[in-house]
Amino acid sequence: MKGITTEAKLGLFVLIAIILLAYLTFQVSEFRLIKEKGYEIDVLFDSVGGLDLKSSVRIAGVEVGKVAKIELENGKAKVTLRVFPDITIPKGAKAQIKATGLMGEKYVEIVPGDKAETLKEHERIVQGAPPADIDKLINQLSSIAEDIRNLSKNLNKIVDVNKDALSNAIKNFEEFSAMLKNDTPQLIAKLNSITGKIEKGEGTIGKLVTDEELYRNLSSTIEKLNKIAEKIEKGEGTIGKLVTDDQVYENLNETLVGIKDYVAKAEAFKTTVGFRSEYLFKDIAAKGYLTLQLKPREDKYYIFEIVSDPWGRVTTTDTETQTTTGGVTTTTVTHEEKKEESLKFSIEFAKRYEDLALRIGMIENTFGLGADYFLFKDTVQFNVDAWDFTNKDSWDFDRSRHYQKRPHLKAGAQVNFLKNFFVYGGYDNFLNTDRDNFYAGAGLKFDDDDLKYLLGKVPLPGTN
Repeated sequence: MKGITTEAKLGLFVLIAIILLAYLTFQVSEFRLIKEKGYEIDVLFDSVGGLDLKSSVRIAGVEVGKVAKIELENGKAKVTLRVFPDITIPKGAKAQIKATGLMGEKYVEIVPGDKAETLKEHERIVQGAPPADIDKLINQLSSIAEDIRNLSKNLNKIVDVNKDALSNAIKNFEEFSAMLKNDTPQLIAKLNSITGKIEKGEGTIGKLVTDEELYRNLSSTIEKLNKIAEKIEKGEGTIGKLVTDDQVYENLNETLVGIKDYVAKAEAFKTTVGFRSEYLFKDIAAKGYLTLQLKPREDKYYIFEIVSDPWGRVTTTDTETQTTTGGVTTTTVTHEEKKEESLKFSIEFAKRYEDLALRIGMIENTFGLGADYFLFKDTVQFNVDAWDFTNKDSWDFDRSRHYQKRPHLKAGAQVNFLKNFFVYGGYDNFLNTDRDNFYAGAGLKFDDDDLKYLLGKVPLPGTN
């Protein structure tokens, strides 16, 4: 090597570098001195976003080729697939673009056809299911997140404005839960007692369960029913004719159509759910209402209410005490009245005549009547209710005497604003001076649209 000059060494180094550079260029680029093995087939896609040259071509997850070329044809993407020479694809195959993950590499998945013939060079296969649009999915997720954020803000505003009313409501439900907790053991004990009697054959139900004579009678009845069924199947008798007669089928079909129309009308009911709580100034107590209103027409609706009444159950006790002093007997009457909170129920039918609505039904467990008068497009509402028409003997603490209890009358006014919020007040039970109360309260109400919104009925990704 001593005879090699510096210039020759430099030239040899440059030559080796050029050879390496050419090799790397051929490996990275698409240029090939020798044509790649295999055969090419074409697919026309609506979009190939994210698909690159040399992307994998797979069948059932196994690689069978590469993407050789991507070009535009009549506004669509024409993709040329180079399939390995030892792979045959039946005609009728479909191709679709998939990804290895949510943000993974794209590849072409071929679903083979069911024909005996196989695809040849540059034959075309059709596009299968279109690829998922990640950008559209992200936009839908962003829209859903924005709806959830707005819902959270609205709920926070409602809670802040009605904090006291909600606190009273929670307190009322806690007391109701405590009442159920106390009564449940007694109920279970009674059920266990009843079950024991049935097992022993005591009572009507016990005899029905344990009496063998009943079993024999039941078997006889079933046998008779089987005979009747055979006659009906043969078209014998009145019922048999009804079952086999085509006219009966047509009449029944008309009846079912009528029922279907009725159900459709029932689904068109406008539903309103509300809660309100009022403060009774004289009794220093709160009274709560949970209301469901079903409105099949603008001039007719039904009202269902659950009422938590502090005067729900009243127990009165009169105690007579006789005292003799100096031969004179004095009788003293001590009157004690105990009240307990309990639930009451109201069911009313209402008919509206322009600005006036009349109601009739059950109000707080007794027969009652009511009327409402609306002003300023239902913004202001005046109402009067009358119920409990039984003339029970009661006690007047102010005058220390018995008196005949009068019907329960209640009158007041309500102002609706902010669509879902309202305040109201008035004078309750004003015909009975020992039970009369001025009251004031507030409440919330939600119609069909509000309920759908609060339930979060949002479209799922990929649905129309």
